Amino acid sequence: MYTFFDQKGRSLTLRPEGTAPVARAVIEHHLYRETALLKLFYFGPMFRYERPQAGRQRQFYHLGYEAIGSDDPFLDAEIIVLAWQLFRGLRLKKLSFRLNNIGCKKCRPVFRKKLEEYIRDKVKKLCPDCERRSKRNIFRVLDCKREACRVILDLSPKSIDFLCE
Repeated sequence: MYTFFDQKGRSLTLRPEGTAPVARAVIEHHLYRETALLKLFYFGPMFRYERPQAGRQRQFYHLGYEAIGSDDPFLDAEIIVLAWQLFRGLRLKKLSFRLNNIGCKKCRPVFRKKLEEYIRDKVKKLCPDCERRSKRNIFRVLDCKREACRVILDLSPKSIDFLCE
């Protein structure tokens, strides 16, 4: 959460994303008891605490979908198609679609290890944000948009090479 004191000394807390609040609501209100599969969505303003990257704002609107209660990959496909249809229905121009996958609990650790090994001796050549991210969550390093980092990261191991069936 993004908590701070405003000019009047009041404590304000802003949400950075929607997944955690949805999961908390499911647990607190025992929604998992009602059905084996929950399909939920959220839309609204979210807030970044960290310095926003170029072209990003501290406040932004986010639409998210959550499917809880099944690990069936067809649910992922259903949500992707739903989002694509929504965006096309809004008549947005120049839509593009990118799909990424960092694997499941079986294959992700192998990818993580290879990525950590690759980054380890290159971390000093990366920006301070990447250096910090490499310690907290190595996958976040892949989000960097800085050209100097992209040159190094574009040669890093690719998740698709480590995905299991």
